[in-house]
Amino acid sequence: MSPHLIFNYLVLWTVIGAAAFSLVVVYLFRSGRVYDARNEGGHLKAEMPRKGLLTMLGFLVLIIGFITLSNYLSLVRRGMALTYWPLFGLNLALILILIVYDTLVIDWWVIGHWRPAFLQLPAAMDKDQMKEHIRRSFVVAPLFGLLLAALSAGVTIWLW
Repeated sequence: MSPHLIFNYLVLWTVIGAAAFSLVVVYLFRSGRVYDARNEGGHLKAEMPRKGLLTMLGFLVLIIGFITLSNYLSLVRRGMALTYWPLFGLNLALILILIVYDTLVIDWWVIGHWRPAFLQLPAAMDKDQMKEHIRRSFVVAPLFGLLLAALSAGVTIWLW
């Protein structure tokens, strides 16, 4: 893969992913589904109900599907010869960029500072809670990113 292709892939799918991620966040808050897995402060529930596990699992599957689709549309359709490790690295880079977007833009700026009324945010999910959530995210999210990149690359190689 050329540096130009890598750059174009990351820019295109970061923009699309950030927009899609933002829409999913709006849906989760407006529908109340975010509270299937999280408490009013925005942290994961200590005892996760089945509905919360299914919501989280669905979101993770959605991410894997999104990245696999990005691989197909940007790489497979162009006839790229794909091998696992370069694809894993590309997928990991995309996931890590989206994690930074989620953490800094959505969690810190939108939820912690802007707090738009259309999200119907509870008072408990304030700037201080978001700081704690962000600290946790910078530890846990990259680990999930590794898993998601591995699965996305694996699914892509397996399908094509």
